[in-house]
Amino acid sequence: MSTKALARYLYAHVPGLARLRFGAMDVTASAFAKPEYAGAAHLRIDTGLIIDVGANRGQSISALRKWAPKSRIVAFEPDPNCAQRLSQRYRNDPSVTFFDRALGSKSSSITFFRPDTVDGIATEWLRQV
Repeated sequence: MSTKALARYLYAHVPGLARLRFGAMDVTASAFAKPEYAGAAHLRIDTGLIIDVGANRGQSISALRKWAPKSRIVAFEPDPNCAQRLSQRYRNDPSVTFFDRALGSKSSSITFFRPDTVDGIATEWLRQV
């Protein structure tokens, strides 16, 4: 069994483990941004505008705050659980504007399907993998 498969199994079967992992990742995200976000430093965004579509738990926002600290970020997240966390997490950051909705080519309403999740991980799906 690969490390990734073992981790998925544990997230699905050990209560609270996924929440603990993602909580730790959220707390340390600004200090330990993933390398794929480092490119933002080379874009010379400086005081530019960054739009984060599908902000999830705010991983990219945290990383971009590190790599482009003077930028302004507008973030969108339709998942109600993630949206609530993001709203709380960035409520005192004037450089981040957050919208709890999805983006599309036209104004409309849709049914948003969200499987049973633990911090964004579809636990039922993980149990079958």
